[in-house]
Amino acid sequence: MREFKAGDKVYFPKKSNKVLLLEKNEIVYKVYPFEVCDTVFTVDGKYNTRDALPLIFHATEENHELLEKLYGVEFEAPPVKPTSIEIVQALLARGDKYIPCWVSGSRENPNRHDSWVYIYTISKNRFIDESGRTWQYATPFDHTAGEAITELPE
Repeated sequence: MREFKAGDKVYFPKKSNKVLLLEKNEIVYKVYPFEVCDTVFTVDGKYNTRDALPLIFHATEENHELLEKLYGVEFEAPPVKPTSIEIVQALLARGDKYIPCWVSGSRENPNRHDSWVYIYTISKNRFIDESGRTWQYATPFDHTAGEAITELPE
């Protein structure tokens, strides 16, 4: 199970069927760093460190479907993930000159096992790298962390 972080969109079925924003616990508890609906949680979504199961869940399509089946009620749909083009455009608009991206001419979701280049512009829905080559598919990533960028920059 993926750990939670402040800013994550979550479901908290005990309190709501809406997508909620997980916030940093301002009363600085190391064990309970997050809160939503005036309830604090561990990094793995548990109310108490001794609990066997979490009470919050990441707001994903899969969790949305499973929670609706389990509870028999409608939950708010999770937010739509931005496309790679939207993310790269936002990074360029922010002022980033070159965006590191895993690229492919044929695979829809390139990852760390694919080639990577610096993308400097987008034209006609194609990514253009620093050498002028065009790519149909690109996944922007954080060069330092080596992780895909999946959210629009703030």
